[in-house]
Amino acid sequence: MTALSVSKVFNPNAGWYRGDFHAHTTASWDGHHPPAGLAEVARAGGLDFFAVTDHNTIAAFDELAGVEAALGIPGLEVTTRLGHMNVFGMTGKCDWMAGLLGNEEWETLPAPHTGINALVRRIAAQGLVSSINHPLLTPWAWQFNEVEWQYITALEIWNDPSFPINATVNPQTVALWTALLNAGRRITALGGSDYHRPAPHAWEGDKPAEQLNRPTTFVYADNLSVAAVLKAVKEHRVYVSMGAEVDLTARAEGQTTGIGGEIARPDAEITLQATISAGPAPAEAHLIHNGQTIARQPIAATPAAFGYTLPPSTGNAGWIRLDVVSAAGHILAITNPIFIGPAKTPAVQTCGDILAAIRDW
Repeated sequence: MTALSVSKVFNPNAGWYRGDFHAHTTASWDGHHPPAGLAEVARAGGLDFFAVTDHNTIAAFDELAGVEAALGIPGLEVTTRLGHMNVFGMTGKCDWMAGLLGNEEWETLPAPHTGINALVRRIAAQGLVSSINHPLLTPWAWQFNEVEWQYITALEIWNDPSFPINATVNPQTVALWTALLNAGRRITALGGSDYHRPAPHAWEGDKPAEQLNRPTTFVYADNLSVAAVLKAVKEHRVYVSMGAEVDLTARAEGQTTGIGGEIARPDAEITLQATISAGPAPAEAHLIHNGQTIARQPIAATPAAFGYTLPPSTGNAGWIRLDVVSAAGHILAITNPIFIGPAKTPAVQTCGDILAAIRDW
């Protein structure tokens, strides 16, 4: 039996790698492909990596270890009627999985778990990556209001666009993430296709087919390995794409940084450079500063680039990101931010501090 490894390198070069952080195998009751088959779907879709996130099981891990077509990120979707959460990076059974494995969906956390915060603290203490999935998608919306954000790595801001209600829910989730950023929570935005099968179930009627690489999550990793990809997620070096390929850099006082980086002094002049190297056109690129659009650039064709300068001001503190939207107003790409100035004391501590306000929108 081949052992899972987080350090095995599939490509030694640093760069942007394409992946999908939410997919299911036949180890899930509703999955269609075994891990090797899912890897072939990933390869055919141009992905460098894919995550196996089966419902309350790691039964696919033994086969995942032998997969070569694309890098398989080992994960688990903690699945309850109060919400779903992906955990990434373990190579086998962990103590925090006690009582969780072997059920398609729990009503709430089973014994011996005494609460969700005890669980997420243990996951964080082991250096693993956690991501709250489709937090506003009924009936699988996140309802663990007591969860403390400090233990959560990421938020799935863009989930399975084949699911009709997500046309409304995904933009609402982007708004939730934006509010978290403004409240001082540096939570990484991820995308996930939530891929189960190539054709809908009969009971799903005329629902469009799912695609493993839709959305695609791009990660700037030091190499192509599980460890490097998850390190990049923790460092926010990520953007989510529905077709566009982008980059964003900021320069101040001789320092240049990219997506996920930080400009140390908010009172410096900051020169921003956005590039859209591929994707549908016409489109429009937006620079978003602390939730407000500060610049728009029409994109008649790709590749394209434009610059913008923030004059010196302490009001620059916070964050800036690049969004690309289609002519019809649909999201084509969203970057994680470049942060400006040191992290501030967060204004929200728990999920309930912000979810109630978002649900009232």
